[in-house]
Amino acid sequence: MTSTIKLLDQWKAAKGITSDNAAALALEVSRQAASRWRNGLAQAEPHTIARMARDIGQEAGPWMALVEAERAKSAEDRKAWIALARQLGAAAAIACFAVMPLLSQAASSAMHIM
Repeated sequence: MTSTIKLLDQWKAAKGITSDNAAALALEVSRQAASRWRNGLAQAEPHTIARMARDIGQEAGPWMALVEAERAKSAEDRKAWIALARQLGAAAAIACFAVMPLLSQAASSAMHIM
């Protein structure tokens, strides 16, 4: 399964969309594009990947890097894209862990004000 399809399936589940045709309409891409993704003949464009990732609360960078890894013509390029995806994914995770205590503290402070 390609990264585009993994992301699409997560996006569809989050949006309550059950068909690729309905997803294509919602994403403003052709039904043929969604069919090509599903059949492994193409990957989503970066702006579509970014939209799907944003809509499900994820960073687009790791998804884009994974898609580029799948598009890569050489094993070396594939490895480089995968390494970048891991770095970007780790950076996003670190950012979440850094922000979570701040959000919790802000929520706690807000509760005391009320």
